[in-house]
Amino acid sequence: MSKLKKRPDGLYQVFVTVEEDGKRKRKAFYGHTQQEAKEKMMAWKEAQSAGRMFEVVADEWQRKHWEEIAEGTKTSYNPSYNRALEEFSGHSIKTITPMDLQRSVKAMASKGYAHHSVGIYLSVLTQIFDHAIFKQDITINPAAQVKIPKGLPSSTRECPDNDQLNIIRHNVTEHPFGLFPYMLLYTGFRRGELLALQWQDIDFGKRTISVTKSVTYAGTGNTPEIKEPKTDAGTRDVVLLDRLAAVLLPLRGKPEEYIFGGKEPLTMHVFTRRWRNYCIDVGLFEWKEVLREDKKAAKAGKKKKVTVLVKEPIITPHQLRHAYATMCYDLGIKAKDTQQLLGHSKIEVTLDTYTHISKKRQESVAALLNKAE
Repeated sequence: MSKLKKRPDGLYQVFVTVEEDGKRKRKAFYGHTQQEAKEKMMAWKEAQSAGRMFEVVADEWQRKHWEEIAEGTKTSYNPSYNRALEEFSGHSIKTITPMDLQRSVKAMASKGYAHHSVGIYLSVLTQIFDHAIFKQDITINPAAQVKIPKGLPSSTRECPDNDQLNIIRHNVTEHPFGLFPYMLLYTGFRRGELLALQWQDIDFGKRTISVTKSVTYAGTGNTPEIKEPKTDAGTRDVVLLDRLAAVLLPLRGKPEEYIFGGKEPLTMHVFTRRWRNYCIDVGLFEWKEVLREDKKAAKAGKKKKVTVLVKEPIITPHQLRHAYATMCYDLGIKAKDTQQLLGHSKIEVTLDTYTHISKKRQESVAALLNKAE
């Protein structure tokens, strides 16, 4: 029930009783006349009836959820979170329907996004609406009824071709950062595992490399943080191949030094710059069109984006992990042994990788046979 009264300063004040977080509170509205105060109160009630805006609920979810998840998960969620804001900002959370969400998911699919990317987008939407249910904005999650379209491409990255792998093999000592991709190729390490590797983790006598930790990036996503592997399978010994030992031995530093970074692991900015420069210097890049802010327009106080051509790497660290798995497959190493080398927690992950490799091999064989007269 609202109560109207005139304050000593001449303003009219009307109160309404609301419930927030299980507690009853009074909310006040002010006006120079009784009518003005009442109109402000009615406008607020109408807004409450319509529900909070999607972007308000999404921001609330992000601020709470970002405290609980790893940096890598944040990185994978960010594009989907931003896409959700672009799609539904300005809409009341109550008015968004399953059909609206399905339409948004289909739009992603029509643009060629992989099944994995669409799945992350739908997961982020589901979590935002779950948060809205918890906050009593809505009672039913509209994302629960949304389906990912069938037939979307797999997000599995292809293994670099032989020409690209030869570039990596031939530039191991010729380029300042050539050792990093070379080690990925002949260890199958994850990027974070290699960045966390110290000289004391390498046993040149036993020809083994011990994986006991990994680098993640906290805070702004730039500061390196050392963490133990997520699963027991991540802690493992990997074979130090003779060709790799021959390259590493002359470079050996102090036991506690990181192979890449020295006293401290590389920051994300430094790693990204070095990887990009390496790929461009050795020819592992392609030209891409990207939208960037027009600097001339910015100086004039205007916002304008222009299309520019830039060089972008055509391989990723994870692709070299896939190349290592391919090498194991081609050499006839059993999936169970490869699982241990790669640090997969489940054999199914290794088997899926092997199945993908086998399928690509069959396609290559079929293409050769079709050329026969």
